Amino acid sequence: MASTLLRKSKDLRRVCAIVVKSVHIDTLNVLIRAESTSVPTRDSSNVDVREQSTSAPTKFQDSTGCNCPFEHIFENLDYGISKVRYAGQTSSSERKSTFQEEMDLEKETCSFSQDEKVESGIKQRADEIARKFSSDAYKNAKPFSEIPGFPTLPILGGIHNFFPGGVLYGLTWREQKWLMQKKYGNIVKETPFPGFTRINIFDPDDAELIFRTEGKWPLRDSFFFMQKHFNILHNKGVHGLATAQEAEWHKLRQGVSKYIVPPQVIGEYCRGVQMVARDFVTRLGKVKDSEGLIENVIPHIKNFSFEAIALVCFNTRLGAFSDDRSNQENIDFIQSVDTILECSYLELKQIPLFRYYKTKTYRRYENAMQCTKRICLKHIAIARERHRAKIVAGEAGVEQEVYMGLITNLITNDNLSEEEVFIIMHDIFTGGVDTTSHMLSFVLYLLAKHPNYQEQVREEILGELKNKDLLDIEDVRALKLVRAFVKETLRLYAVAPANSRNLKQDLVLSGYLVPKGSVVLIHNDWISLNEGYVEDAEKFMPERWLRHATSKINHPFAYLPFGFGPRSCLGRRMAELEVYLAIIELLKKYKLSQTNEVIKIGEGIVNALVPPLKIRLTPR
Repeated sequence: MASTLLRKSKDLRRVCAIVVKSVHIDTLNVLIRAESTSVPTRDSSNVDVREQSTSAPTKFQDSTGCNCPFEHIFENLDYGISKVRYAGQTSSSERKSTFQEEMDLEKETCSFSQDEKVESGIKQRADEIARKFSSDAYKNAKPFSEIPGFPTLPILGGIHNFFPGGVLYGLTWREQKWLMQKKYGNIVKETPFPGFTRINIFDPDDAELIFRTEGKWPLRDSFFFMQKHFNILHNKGVHGLATAQEAEWHKLRQGVSKYIVPPQVIGEYCRGVQMVARDFVTRLGKVKDSEGLIENVIPHIKNFSFEAIALVCFNTRLGAFSDDRSNQENIDFIQSVDTILECSYLELKQIPLFRYYKTKTYRRYENAMQCTKRICLKHIAIARERHRAKIVAGEAGVEQEVYMGLITNLITNDNLSEEEVFIIMHDIFTGGVDTTSHMLSFVLYLLAKHPNYQEQVREEILGELKNKDLLDIEDVRALKLVRAFVKETLRLYAVAPANSRNLKQDLVLSGYLVPKGSVVLIHNDWISLNEGYVEDAEKFMPERWLRHATSKINHPFAYLPFGFGPRSCLGRRMAELEVYLAIIELLKKYKLSQTNEVIKIGEGIVNALVPPLKIRLTPR
């Protein structure tokens, strides 16, 4: 029935024709809205799809004369940057700019090229989405109570599974998820402690449906509870990008994204970050021994990511590569970030007693947060004073300056309070130090492990850049193999192993009815390593990301290292830029060779390479 109605829909045929000619299917919702002269005002975030689906779809009629019988379904889908949802209400020039930004991001994110997505069948995709929202899907769905999972006990839940003798005892989180998928399949219910249940998702089809229906204000209120507790006690209850929800989160995201997401803004930081990358390479040259060996390169990588994100945040260098005592504050910051993430992971395995008294884990967390807060506030104050001095000096254009560091843009934003400015800067500063360093650690390990690819990457760098000294963003974007190498690294070693969401509506996932409000955990790292979704999944093959590659990613949601949609990683482009420039500067000067035969992935809230990472540098 759904297929018949879709085929008969004049509006959908018109939209599909546009899609075939110009853009990929993920902009279907945008095109429907943009084709109309007005957009129906409807809050879809609280729609119960079962109510929509209790009878056959009826034609939707609005002032523009739209007759698409599945308009209500597409109305309920969300495809990324929230501005795009209002394409029908913007001018053509604004719409073109927004579309271009969204398409640029999609090209960098999606596993398929545009042509391949169109060839995969627009009708098949539309039918699939419609089928998931059909009345039969909800009518035939198995109940939530029947979702398989590890055994639970009254009152205790499933906490006994983690004790000696329990099925999960002694296993890392990575080992736990591999076991639960093998034992129970692509959807698994888990109650790690009393009163908290989450649904583990291992199917990219389910992941797609969750992301498509999350709305413009996605909910992610299922972890970082200690950070929320800290914000209540020490930041007047103002939450940051990681812990804020709904309108509060949207205000923060909107307030900062224009200063760190658009490609043209990222380009303004390119040469500054390149100088940091050069200093990083110089530092490695100083610390290697007479045979070129660095016993553990990870601390130096963390110093690089710290120095680079400090430049982005505060428009200044903090001297992370120096040997003097003034660098101790930087060391304290990096160590505190490690502690924060360690405690955030332990939080997932413990009953949240910190809400009632300061547990040992929470005390460690609070001390680390106080350290990072103190250092962050210090640099915010310095930036404020520097900005006031510029105004007093009458420097022309100080208020209109584009590249003046993230902090200056935030402190001149009258819509943000001091607490909001602090928590935004804190989240970006701490997040930028940790995740980027893990990403670069995996990249350097694989460069050293695969000398053939290392040489191909270096040849591309030398061939494309010639003898150019200072680079711009277009130079970096031209390095297709460099970018493919990083993508393949993140497929094998996703720094963020999972994405968490609270469902905005009832959904049928893997045949089970999962109610609105349920916590779902999408395990991207398992999906991206599964042969069912990625050909030759265990092999490291950067060429799979190049056009005309023979080995493909078979599902567009099989590769999501930065998440998807409005709540995807805010610092993605900046992190990638830092890694690209580090690769460029390092390979121009040195050959990397491997000394670690195997590596171990640490147990934590992010995937991290366990030190030491030994690298040998041979001058070119």
